[in-house]
Amino acid sequence: MEAMQKTSARLLSLLSLLQARREWPGALLAERLDISPRTVRRDVDRAARARLSHRGQ
Repeated sequence: MEAMQKTSARLLSLLSLLQARREWPGALLAERLDISPRTVRRDVDRAARARLSHRGQ
């Protein structure tokens, strides 16, 4: 899978988990998504920036 597609799929999985339950410990999200806690932080930041830029349009 191409890197961009993999990142997009991971972000969709992350957003799905966050819709099901608003608060998650980062370590648990990392475990569920099979990624590092640092990647969880980056993905959450990326999703937040995308949401802010979408609201600005």
